[in-house]
Amino acid sequence: MSSEPNSQYRRDPLGGAWIINARERGGRPMRSESPVHSRCPFCPGNEDETPPEVHRLSKAGKENEWRLRVVPNKYPALGQWEVNDLQEKPCEEQDLFFTTLPGWGAHEVVIETPLHDSHIATRSVEEIRDLLDTYAARIVELSRDQHIKHVLPFKNHGATAGTSQDHPHSQIVAMTVLPAVVRAKLDFSRKHFSRHGSCLICDTIERESSMGERVVEMSDKFIAFCPFASRCPFEVFIAPRSHNHDFALTRDTESLALTLRSVLGRLQSLLGDPPFNLVVHSTPNLISQSDMESQYHWHIEILPRLTQHAGFEWATGFYINTKPPEEAALALRGVTV
Repeated sequence: MSSEPNSQYRRDPLGGAWIINARERGGRPMRSESPVHSRCPFCPGNEDETPPEVHRLSKAGKENEWRLRVVPNKYPALGQWEVNDLQEKPCEEQDLFFTTLPGWGAHEVVIETPLHDSHIATRSVEEIRDLLDTYAARIVELSRDQHIKHVLPFKNHGATAGTSQDHPHSQIVAMTVLPAVVRAKLDFSRKHFSRHGSCLICDTIERESSMGERVVEMSDKFIAFCPFASRCPFEVFIAPRSHNHDFALTRDTESLALTLRSVLGRLQSLLGDPPFNLVVHSTPNLISQSDMESQYHWHIEILPRLTQHAGFEWATGFYINTKPPEEAALALRGVTV
């Protein structure tokens, strides 16, 4: 087995939720320390400032020039092993109250474009499709390890959304522990399927599309709407209209790229390039294939960071949304893109 990681999972004895202690993560340069005119580690010509790439898309006819790269995160939240190095499941250490696990997993950076100032909402459909296809490819590759329970691609845009580098990038984290939020989604999906014999998100999509008041836009294959219980102003939920449990099985990423670009363009035009978090929720890597196929439905969440969580939100888990989703959807529908 590889040497022990610097990270550690810890389970809260009061509520059961897991957190990650990650010393190395604290050493990453923050955005204020990396002004636009300094040497950017993600720009072409500075490839030696990142770990060796694990995935690459080259420019057509120019194998020496890249259009997208994936590299291990230099400041990972979780340590990574070689699959062949780990023969047994990571050992859980516990006593009556305090349960820990070694912080194994993977943490990757997707350098989305060679262009330092490229905004995803203004890129070509082909460039956004490259990004989505890369998410899918890395989900497949990282999920080959049976110890990985969940793979989460996400993008932070803007300092208040958590980004530490200006150059456009996403991150992918593969975890050996299933996050509480994902487990809750699974539990709700299972309960709904047990009671109604149908997918919870499929039924939600049917209701939202028939009501229409929270729909931002809809194509033959994808729908984007502001969720009924939106956690923040202008939150948007994107999902395939036909049932699909696994993001990696999505074949028409061009249509998805069109929808994603349009939604982000609406947010940019209406709100003036807000900071946001974008998260891809695909099926976890731990339940039976039959359960996944029938009960789970992949989706993308976009959460603009227009407000801050304070004491009440942290203490209760209640999100306070100052813009009802019906009003948010109406405003977004009115934007010309």
